[in-house]
Amino acid sequence: MNTTFQAVPWNQFPVELFFYVLVMGYLYIPLFVIGSFVLALLPQKKPKILIRRIVRFGLFVGLLLIVGSLFDGLWTCLVFNRLYYEPDYMVGFVPFWPITQGVINETFGDEHGKLLGVTLTQLQMIWLLFALATWGLTVLFYLLADRSFGRVENRRIMATRILALVMFPSSMLLVAGVWNLIAPDRLYHYLYGSPPVTNFIPPFLHPQNGTVTSGTLRGYYIWPEWSVYVIWLGFIAVGLAVPAFILWRIMRDGREAK
Repeated sequence: MNTTFQAVPWNQFPVELFFYVLVMGYLYIPLFVIGSFVLALLPQKKPKILIRRIVRFGLFVGLLLIVGSLFDGLWTCLVFNRLYYEPDYMVGFVPFWPITQGVINETFGDEHGKLLGVTLTQLQMIWLLFALATWGLTVLFYLLADRSFGRVENRRIMATRILALVMFPSSMLLVAGVWNLIAPDRLYHYLYGSPPVTNFIPPFLHPQNGTVTSGTLRGYYIWPEWSVYVIWLGFIAVGLAVPAFILWRIMRDGREAK
């Protein structure tokens, strides 16, 4: 039986950005912590140089996360389901992890991955172009931001932006973790468990749920569907409001200190 693979529509692009930041944030935040620890072990010839190094490292990691999310969105809409298929697809493009035969051979239930009219080498060349563009833009944005940060009058503004770059994704990751502890099996039931972060991304039940398999209902809402989405919007609001309030206080205190 021939399977028709439908390209991901462009209206999913913002969702892919948000999803990438949530999923990859669990990798980038430990990376930032470990990198900061390594920087602390390096010799320090000038006072406060450690703080500058950590701030610059955090700036680079944050920019890599944001730029990577943009290219992952492009990859999902332009490459996935057009040039290859992966059954358990979450994040298709990672700038430091190329597509391998293992991804193509991946199975999920009765489904399996496959190449669609290209060879693995051709797909890897496309990945390389995406990766080079991601690293190149990240370095360019970093150099522009670092040059601005070097000016004394812009340091407070730039430091606030870097803090926002770290705080908002961290806050949403924390909210997603709390949702994962509260929502599944209390607000809705999903027979096949998802990774913790993906439980926070609507739709909470997929089309294949709500059907009966071997006498078991595969997925259903325990609370009314509308109320689950209202609670979810509340989580989003809290995840955005808390770091926004903290940043507002920092900026206000900075203006009063002048």
